Amino acid sequence: MSRDAATNGGQDTLYTRQRKIYVPKWISFTKASMVSASPTKAELADGSNWEVVNSGESVVANRSYVNHKGIPMLKIVTKG
Repeated sequence: MSRDAATNGGQDTLYTRQRKIYVPKWISFTKASMVSASPTKAELADGSNWEVVNSGESVVANRSYVNHKGIPMLKIVTKG
């Protein structure tokens, strides 16, 4: 936030920043080892925060998962 008292009798400017992440279909971000509400680059790279989408049963042995070979993988590198 920025305050300029000389402009328009006092003008406040609010700056925001958005971060977007594109996740392949059938992969879920679980937030298993996050410290804050917004993940850091290291937390996004941590494999324990990600899992293959499952049916959601509370007992892990009873869960059914999608076929992992059908998950498309890619990496987009930009200059931004």
